[in-house]
Amino acid sequence: MNIIAIRLKELRKEKIISQSELANYLNMTRSAYSHYETGKYEPNNATLLKLAQYYNVTTDYLFGNTDLKISPSELAFVHDIDLENEELMKKYNLLIGDHAIEPEALAHWIAILKINLKKRD
Repeated sequence: MNIIAIRLKELRKEKIISQSELANYLNMTRSAYSHYETGKYEPNNATLLKLAQYYNVTTDYLFGNTDLKISPSELAFVHDIDLENEELMKKYNLLIGDHAIEPEALAHWIAILKINLKKRD
C-alpha cells in the first residue's frame, strides 16, 4: 500500500468519520473513495489539496515527505518565528498535559522543527 493510501486511512480513522461521509464531502461515491485508501488509485492534485485542507495537514504530509502533522499556517509560523526575540517567545505558551513549557524549551523545540524542515527543503 502506498503512503498516500496509508495516510488517508489513518487520518480518516483519527477523525472518526466513515468513507461515505468523506466521499460525500469530495462529491464522489464511497466505492471511488475507498480505492484511494486501498492504493488502487491515487487522488488527483485537486482532490489531494481538498483532503489536505479537510484534515488541516500539508500535502507534503499526505505524500510522506514529512511526518509532521502540521497545518500550512502552523508551518508558516514555525518558518517565520524569530527564536532570538525573547518577548515573542514568552508570549506563546505551549502545554504538555497541564504543564507549561518554559520559553527556553519552546525555543529548543521550534529550532528542532526548523532543522527538520530545512532537511526536507
